[in-house]
Amino acid sequence: FAQWGGNRQTKRPLSHFPDHLILALLASEDQRFYTHMGVDPLGIMRAVWLKISRGGRSQGGSTLTQQLAKAWVGKERSLYRKLREAVLAFKMEYYFSKGELLERYMNQVYLGEGAYGFEEASWTYFAHSASSMSLAESSLLAALPPQPSALNPFKTPHRSRWRRDHVIQELRALDWIEGHEAERAYREPLPSPRAQPSINDWAPSYLIEVKRQL
Repeated sequence: FAQWGGNRQTKRPLSHFPDHLILALLASEDQRFYTHMGVDPLGIMRAVWLKISRGGRSQGGSTLTQQLAKAWVGKERSLYRKLREAVLAFKMEYYFSKGELLERYMNQVYLGEGAYGFEEASWTYFAHSASSMSLAESSLLAALPPQPSALNPFKTPHRSRWRRDHVIQELRALDWIEGHEAERAYREPLPSPRAQPSINDWAPSYLIEVKRQL
């Protein structure tokens, strides 16, 4: 009926999310998630090579587990912090299963517009549950974690579309989807922002009373 506050999070079990969303996330963020033990040396070397060959800002080499660990060790740019992050990632891989780590990541990663986790982000951008997302929608959300503000489909649709299509391309290159699935996903339009009615338009005296009690 109405909502106050900026940050939203709705937790769901891993089984709630469609397979193509999980594959899109892994294709975008951590292709060797099921084979590494928290830190991926190949991913780090690839990120370094891309920085040297292309110049400018390097592509992230962090695994999903390292990204989870970062929430505990902070975002300070230092070698000590990276070492702590790596050690914690190893420990998390020891104590939790891959499924538990993936479920935790998918429920707490920030995806822009005040939405934490893929379930809340799906409602924010598509107005339906993550369980019914299409391949194109899944690829769009899977592209957001590195830069949720810069790739926001409501604010920067051209950049968002390019990044979404890149995730679809990665899925096809990995042979995780068929060619006709990729072509259909490329053609799907981006979501458009929906006008949100002001809370003052809906029974203002009732809302004032509820807000007072809260």
